[in-house]
Amino acid sequence: MFGRKGIHRRLLVPYLLTLIAAIFAAWWIATTILTRSLEQRLDNRLQHAATVIASGDLPLTDELLVRVGRLLDASVILLTPDGQVGKSLSADGPRAVPADWRRDWQDAVVSGAPLTLESATQAFMVVARPIEVSHDPRYATLLLVSSLGDIRQAARQAALWLGVAAVLGALVIAWVGHRIALTITEPIKRLAQAADQVAAGNRDVHIDTSDSGEMGTLNHAFNAMVQSLEDYETQASVQSRYAALGEMAARVAHEVRNPLTAIKMQIQLLAEVQGPESADTCNRLVDEVRRLELIVNALLQQGQSSAPQLAPADLNLIVDDVVQLFRPHLEHQGITLETAQREQLPLVSVDADRMKQVIVNLLVNARDVLRDGGTIRIETAAAAQDGEVVLSVSDSGPGIPADRRDTLFRAPPASTKPQGLGLGLRLVGELVQAHGGRLAVAESDLGGALFRIFLPAGPAQ
Repeated sequence: MFGRKGIHRRLLVPYLLTLIAAIFAAWWIATTILTRSLEQRLDNRLQHAATVIASGDLPLTDELLVRVGRLLDASVILLTPDGQVGKSLSADGPRAVPADWRRDWQDAVVSGAPLTLESATQAFMVVARPIEVSHDPRYATLLLVSSLGDIRQAARQAALWLGVAAVLGALVIAWVGHRIALTITEPIKRLAQAADQVAAGNRDVHIDTSDSGEMGTLNHAFNAMVQSLEDYETQASVQSRYAALGEMAARVAHEVRNPLTAIKMQIQLLAEVQGPESADTCNRLVDEVRRLELIVNALLQQGQSSAPQLAPADLNLIVDDVVQLFRPHLEHQGITLETAQREQLPLVSVDADRMKQVIVNLLVNARDVLRDGGTIRIETAAAAQDGEVVLSVSDSGPGIPADRRDTLFRAPPASTKPQGLGLGLRLVGELVQAHGGRLAVAESDLGGALFRIFLPAGPAQ
């Protein structure tokens, strides 16, 4: 498994090694401190007793020395001025002194510091004090010798119990560490499995984000990454689709443009031949052909990425050109085209042909939703603030739901028309943005949709 053989082991093994080292160090330190504490306590007792006895306040009788030996669990040795053993008593009475002790305790006699003597079977602590001469001239030095066997036995026993407790504690802490490691590795394992599924092409993967802390943040980021990846793939698919459609449309438009030119010329010649009685009909046909040419040009220019050629222009004149082309066609469908244009409108910096594309697309969208007739209104005005000129296109159609207004001009495009591709409004958004303008969608007082285009006023820089 990923967790057990991978990161879980890399977390747990160093943790256990560190734990074992720390517990062993703690056990050794505790045992050493305990042993030294017990020995220090014994040393204090022996030194205090040796100081009291050697001070001369007590008679150095055998009875007294035996009682002291019992009280301290020690042997009492009196040395003569020449360093010989004058008397040696233990709790049980006289006691022989090993010969090697006589050499070793000289250090304690000279320095006055406690001395530890090691024999083959046990260890002893020796404390020496000079005896007052006035107390008993026969003896010059008092030695108290106590076995360290009981202390070291107690220390070993304590060390054993401490070791058992340390092992049990280590097992408990190791188990806790194992569980803690699992809380880290298991979410990572689930994340890795989810990543494998995403790599295999599954985009429906979702990780629970209820975890707190860094894992919760990581899970949130993973889900966001999968969603972004899905959106990117969807967008890439749509872009590829529309790139192919755009290329096809450009080819069709290129082939259609020349016949349209020929048709327009033939109609114009026909008007000259037929005379004034057919002029209105022929002019309308020419206007329709011009509108078709405008649409064809829009198709040819759709794939172009060049920046618009900005120049000072009167927005009212641009609107008039488009209205003259569209009004007959709209009236034929029972649609009333109203205009409300402000006089002496400030000039705008626009590409006139591209701006006509914008207006044409908005009119086509409005026409398509007014299948049973209705009203379309085009208005121009100067904004109250920011030095902008406003172009508004509204209709009496069903309108646009509020939850769709923010996504109308963003890819991937979508259309509610049976045969629509959703390119019209997307193209409008791109062209307005290229002109440094902005778009707003609202509800029209006619009952349908209202598109407002805000363009910066002033000549091109």
